[in-house]
This record gives sequence, C-alpha cells and structure tokens, in this order.
Amino acid sequence: MQSMALLTQLRRGMTRAEAAALGQGVTLGGYPGKVTYGFSSNEQLENIGISVFRREARCATAFKALHDEAVAVLGSPTSTSSVVEGKQCEDWTLSDSAIRICCRQASPVDGGTGWMLLMAIKSFSPHEKFDIRNGFH
Repeated sequence: MQSMALLTQLRRGMTRAEAAALGQGVTLGGYPGKVTYGFSSNEQLENIGISVFRREARCATAFKALHDEAVAVLGSPTSTSSVVEGKQCEDWTLSDSAIRICCRQASPVDGGTGWMLLMAIKSFSPHEKFDIRNGFH
C-alpha cells in the first residue's frame, strides 16, 4: 500500500492491531517502508511514521516521487520548508491531524557514500512539533 493512502485511512484512537493490519507492506516513494506507531497510555493511536533509509540515493529524486503521491491524495501542501541542513520537508494541515513528508541527506557513520532518510509522519496533534533529526519520535 502506498504511504499516503495508508495515512489517510489511519484515525485517532485506532487500536494497535487495527493500525498494524493497515501498515503491512507499505511503501514510501516506491521503496519498502518501516512503520513506527505512537500510542497513548490506553493503547490508542496518536501518531505514525513511515521511513526508508537508502544508501547512495538522491533526496531530490525520491522526494519528488513522494511529493507527487502526497499531492495526488492530499492536494497542495500548506507549507514547504526550503532545504536546510540537507533536509527538505512539506506539511499538510488536515482537520484532525497534520502530515509531514521529508527527505534528509546524510553521511553514514561508517564512511563511504551517502544515504538518505525519507519519511512521512502523521500526528493527530496538529500543533505538535515534528523532528526528524534523529528519526521519528
């Protein structure tokens, strides 16, 4: 399932089992994605992140694929961050949630060629700050 389609189906308060069932086999920008869920103390869904790490990938190309998918599903973004510290992001503000997609180019700690972190995040607290410096929290 494409990431944007998944993000539109997830809703606040879903159980862990409901959310996990939807997150099977999700892709992000055409790459297989890893899904991370955030649940409240009473086990209701509060946020979700989908991420892909790719060695030797170019952010601009991958981000464009994800941007096009997001615009097709969500319409135009409500805000766009310029490339800062190798990170490019766009945000969508929805009635009950906020979605951010980002791509971040980085150098691997073990040397060699670079890699990118491509992410899509949905939060049911639209005013919550997103931080992808160290991955999805």
